[in-house]
Amino acid sequence: MKKIVLPLLLLLVMLCPALAKTKMPFAPENVIAIHIGPKNPTFDESKFTDIKFFYTPNLKYTDKAVTGTPEILTKWLNRGLRLDEAIVLDKNGDGAFIGFLTRDKRIEDAFSQGDLDSLGNVLRSVVEEGRATPHATDKPLKLDDLSGILGKKFPNFKIVNSAGKVTTTKAIIYDVNELPTLIYFYRIPPGHKFQSAEQAMQDVETPMQALAGIAGMSVSDEQYGILERLESELYGR
Repeated sequence: MKKIVLPLLLLLVMLCPALAKTKMPFAPENVIAIHIGPKNPTFDESKFTDIKFFYTPNLKYTDKAVTGTPEILTKWLNRGLRLDEAIVLDKNGDGAFIGFLTRDKRIEDAFSQGDLDSLGNVLRSVVEEGRATPHATDKPLKLDDLSGILGKKFPNFKIVNSAGKVTTTKAIIYDVNELPTLIYFYRIPPGHKFQSAEQAMQDVETPMQALAGIAGMSVSDEQYGILERLESELYGR
């Protein structure tokens, strides 16, 4: 059976696109991934060395509504914020970008919902060149405005790290030394089971079973595709 499985795995590797090997000069040092809901127990954070992961275990997500706490994040998700949304804050903590990241487009080619500037251009400005966003304002954040974070401070609410320790968004964003921050919102269903190559090929007896195992691994990859692209396209991992 190994004679069948090994060529299939080699073919899968050959079909994967080559990853960049150089860190982009506009890659922010502070990258935060906020998961909507509790952590999936089979998700391995260690694969993403440039991303800090936080969770909202008291949030319950359905296709119709989000319920639970923190209340401000619940309201934001129900009114305007979407999954796979990315927000960039400049060195002053003011919103410089908000846009939807997709798996069929390069990270830097995503466009802002506010002024149609690209994520790449914004990162070049606020990270590489150290500029402050021109959108800065003292107006309060409007949760039902898709581009409402532009120029405004990120709301403060409680989150939990992978060890279960409670912290706040203020602590991980504003209590660091003038670092531009990229925040990404995502969700992995709690029942999804990530599999390694060894697990996927366990008890494989036929070519069809091997293909099914490879397909299962591909589905797992899709659950965190944007996280992989952040690592590969910004940090060359």
